Amino acid sequence: MLLADVALPVPLARAFTYTIPSSLPGGLAPADLAGARVVCPFGTRKLVGVVLAVREGEPPKAVRALARVVDREPAIPEDLLAFLIGLASYYFAPIGEVMRLALPPTDRETARELEEPTLFGAARGVGARAVQWVSATSRAEEAPLRGQAAAILAHLPAAP
Repeated sequence: MLLADVALPVPLARAFTYTIPSSLPGGLAPADLAGARVVCPFGTRKLVGVVLAVREGEPPKAVRALARVVDREPAIPEDLLAFLIGLASYYFAPIGEVMRLALPPTDRETARELEEPTLFGAARGVGARAVQWVSATSRAEEAPLRGQAAAILAHLPAAP
């Protein structure tokens, strides 16, 4: 079975193994995959990684397949790929982080595919929540409040 060793942008100093599907998406031959950007499932997320090597062998336990190839041509040439592998080894840096710094930006389609779902689904324009801090003052006790506001104000002097 054909396997790809992929460097993913995670703080781990090793490559991850994925199977190469028989009909490789993206139009590349498996031999031309070294240096190519690929989308890989990683836990519950999808990440863009760089194929370091393609090899034939027995797949590890619970191995997953590559989702797709991002570019038609490898994003990192062979000589630069060898240099970056050596650089990561020399500096004891995670190989995926080193590769990430050498990659061109991803296109919009790939970026959308990699977006993680938010708490509010696919809603756009939802910003961070504003947190309001309250404290009791002598002026606050004079204000006419009802309902929850009065209950909160009554609780403030009792709170440490």
